[in-house]
Amino acid sequence: MKNYYGFEYADGVNTTSGQPNTNPGKFNGYYNTAGELKLFASKSARDEWVEIGCSSRAGRVAVTPREARNLCAGMSRADYAEEIRWLVSELDND
Repeated sequence: MKNYYGFEYADGVNTTSGQPNTNPGKFNGYYNTAGELKLFASKSARDEWVEIGCSSRAGRVAVTPREARNLCAGMSRADYAEEIRWLVSELDND
């Protein structure tokens, strides 16, 4: 099953949250972008969610899996994988 990603910024594209990633590797020292990552079962559902949120303060955007990972750069690989597993389980329960 292919999933489609969306991201809702909490307060603009340059706002970060949490602690920096302390694991060695590409994202060492990076923070998470403040906001909420969402997963959708269809592109149309994701696009509708983005369209509805265009009027929100910070905005919603469609993102690729790579962009989603970059937005969550403050997370370790294991934490990010767990986040995706949780989002998939939430999607399966809808």
